[in-house]
Amino acid sequence: MTVNLGNLFSKPSLVKTAKADYVIAKAERDQYDATLVNEVKSRYYNYLLARRTLEIRSLASQNYKGIMSDVKAKYERSEIAIDVYTQSRNAATEADALALAAEVEFLKAKNLLEDIIGKKLQDVK
Repeated sequence: MTVNLGNLFSKPSLVKTAKADYVIAKAERDQYDATLVNEVKSRYYNYLLARRTLEIRSLASQNYKGIMSDVKAKYERSEIAIDVYTQSRNAATEADALALAAEVEFLKAKNLLEDIIGKKLQDVK
């Protein structure tokens, strides 16, 4: 039986190198995991903000539609001036535009969150 002395002396250094590589890889994975957790949280918070903003903007838009129908009826009965009617109409249009923009932002936030978690939100429990 022959023993290669070079193998005996090189094994400890290979083991040390492998252990060092393992420690580095583990640290990199831990850093990646921490970064991923922070990114998921950030996207989730953006999703929550967009959802709540959409709720508020949609409610405001609905309220303006009710107000607008009342103002229109008063204008047609000549109970209010045209400038009041125009201001109300402009406010209702702006509320609709803000609701639409909020819906777009909500959908974008939802898509970004779903992209990072790899699932549809309705599938997450």
